[in-house]
Parts: sequence; C-alpha cells; structure tokens
Amino acid sequence: HWLDAHGVTGEVAERLRTALASCQRLNQRNGALLLARQRQVALQLQVLGILPENTLYTEKGTVSSGRRGMTSLRI
Repeated sequence: HWLDAHGVTGEVAERLRTALASCQRLNQRNGALLLARQRQVALQLQVLGILPENTLYTEKGTVSSGRRGMTSLRI
C-alpha cells in the first residue's frame, strides 16, 4: 500500500483510510443523486416536448454510449 511505502502507519494511517472510505461513500451517493436528477430533468424536458439533439438516455433509461455530461438542446 502507498501509506506503508511512505512510512505512514498506526493511527494516522487508520484515520486516512477512514477518511478515504467516507469520501468514497459520499462520492457514490452524490453520483447516484446527480444521475437521478439528470434523469428527472430529461423526463421533464421530454414531457414538454423539448428533445436533446444528442440524447443522453436510451429509451430504457440507460446512458447512451459515449454520451456523458450535458446535452445541447434545440428549442
């Protein structure tokens, strides 16, 4: 492990591992929330009849291949 190789041991190493695990859990949670919000926005736009030029989501609700991030809209 990187910590061991750099001489970080004991309580300091344990605190760093705990902090990293917390960050990873928060990142996963926030990523899931962001994806849910993006799907909600995509659905609302679809209901309004505003369709992205390059659809981010397939009809099944999965992310289209190669499409991550914002989509451009044609109104």
